Formats: sequence, structure tokens, C-alpha cells
Amino acid sequence: KVSTEHGSGIWKFLTILFSLTLILSSCKKEGCINPIALNFDKKSKIDDGSCEYDLSFNFIIKNNGNTIQPNDIIEFENNSYRLERLKFYISNFSFNNSSVDENSNVHLFDLDKPESHSVKKTINTLNYSNFTFSLGLDSLLNSSDPSEYETDHPLGLNSGTYWPMSGAPSYIFVIIEGKIDTTGDGSFFNKTYHLAHSKLLRNVSIDYDFKSLKTDNIDININIANVFDNIDFSDDLPHRSDNSPLANEIMNNFTNAFEIQ
Repeated sequence: KVSTEHGSGIWKFLTILFSLTLILSSCKKEGCINPIALNFDKKSKIDDGSCEYDLSFNFIIKNNGNTIQPNDIIEFENNSYRLERLKFYISNFSFNNSSVDENSNVHLFDLDKPESHSVKKTINTLNYSNFTFSLGLDSLLNSSDPSEYETDHPLGLNSGTYWPMSGAPSYIFVIIEGKIDTTGDGSFFNKTYHLAHSKLLRNVSIDYDFKSLKTDNIDININIANVFDNIDFSDDLPHRSDNSPLANEIMNNFTNAFEIQ
């Protein structure tokens, strides 16, 4: 026969053992332990690889270290350019050259619309060392019809970027509009570049160690003055040509203007 005192001691022991088991198990709880992740669990102590990251890639137009807004003056060499309008397509965004869904991976940057200055991407690992995107649209996307999309889609009718030219319709990959003073006397004249056609597609590749992320925002500067490097402002840009040396030069310059902050 077990005494009441002895039985009480056993129950106390079992209660303590159960409590210790709970404590130890909670200390070893697995989950997402990265604070910048969408599904961060502060109670988890062991990373189980379940983290998801909602990242914002912020494209910032810069000149001499200053952020450029619509109608600001860009100073370079002996020229001044009043940037009145800037639009460009970003497409096929990927990480370490992973495959993407082309039809849902199109973004239209518009300087006049701050909400368009960021590209949102969700990833489930930080084991990336590079990200790439296209400046412009590939031949498949460029051959689509705006009427196939919702009007507010980047490729829809409201984008204002489609040229329904006879025989060679195309979206405008890059729109740069403004006025330039090349003499320094305050005499500005119109200088506009509309860059279209699939052969002007360019790919941008940026090395980045995602494991070093401390925030869910990644800033990408565009040194806009670089776009005008070695450009002869007396040259005209033929809209219907897909092999204009001037158009190719501007697109090459634009591609090289992206840099991680």
C-alpha cells in the first residue's frame, strides 16, 4: 500500500517533469527566425527553412547624389536637362537566373507616380547572390495587344506606351522627355527620346548578397546623367527604326546607369 504522502510526491515529480519537457520543447521550437521575414516567429529558436520575404526593390533617379523629381534640372558636363517625363519598362525579374512567369512579371516605372517606383518580389530563400531584369520587353511581350489586358495593367491601354505603327507596332521601352540647354545661357529646347522595338531590349544584372539583408527594402540608384554619356544632342531619333545607333547608345547607357546603393 502506497502512503498518501508518497503518492503526492510522485505527482509532484511528474508535474515538474512535464513542465520541464514543455520548456525544453519550446526552447527547441522550429520556425522562421529571421525578423525581416513575412512569417517571422519570435517564439521559434531553430530555423526550419520556412521563411518568406516580401522585398521591395526601389528604383531611385539620382543626379550628383540628389534624388530627382519631375521637372528637376540634371547637370552633366556643360549641359542642363530639365527632366519632365520618364517612363521605362522592367520585365522578367529573376534571382540567380531562375525562371519567371513572363506574363505577370512586367512593371512600368513612371517618375510622375511614386507608387510605381518599387518592384515587389516574394522569395523563400536568401541563398541568392544576383538578381537580373530586362530593361524593355522581349519579343513575346512586345508583340502583345494592349486590349488583351486590363486597362490599368502595365501593358494595358492606360499605359500610354503603345505605338500601333503600321507593319511595326511596339511598346515604347523607355520614354525620356524634357528640355536641354547645351550653351549654358538658359536657352532650353525640346529633347525627347522614345525608345522602342524588341532589338533594343537590354538585360541588367546586379550582384547582391541577400544573406546580408537587414531590411526588406533594396535601393537601386539610376544615375540619370549617365544615360546621356557621349550623346550628340543634334542627332534625331528615328521612331520607326530598330537599329538606330543613337537608340542603341542610349539603351546601353541606361543599362549601365543602374547601381545598388
